[in-house]
Amino acid sequence: LPFDITEGNVWIFLLLVAPILEELIFRFFAWKPVANKNKKAAWIFTSVLFSYAHLHAFWFVAPDIRSFVYYQAVYTLGLGLACGYMVFKHNSLAGAILVHGLFNLGFFLGALA
Repeated sequence: LPFDITEGNVWIFLLLVAPILEELIFRFFAWKPVANKNKKAAWIFTSVLFSYAHLHAFWFVAPDIRSFVYYQAVYTLGLGLACGYMVFKHNSLAGAILVHGLFNLGFFLGALA
């Protein structure tokens, strides 16, 4: 991992800040304009945009970390689809934040193991 998972500020960001902030950005602000025309397109668009936002880090990290960025782009596409499903099917931003937070908790616990 390109960060120390045991640092308190990292896990606070990973478990609290990122799920709330990223879901507001992708499943609220980016979702609304597209969903007004096509809700399914909003689901796909915001999921791909979410993945790309994580892949974009590729250009700003050291070469030895780039493989992690590729890996992250793949799993964030799946996470984006799952979070988008909560908004698409259940119209629930809270559900998307919960799914995102639980995913990050699993990632956090897996990284500690």
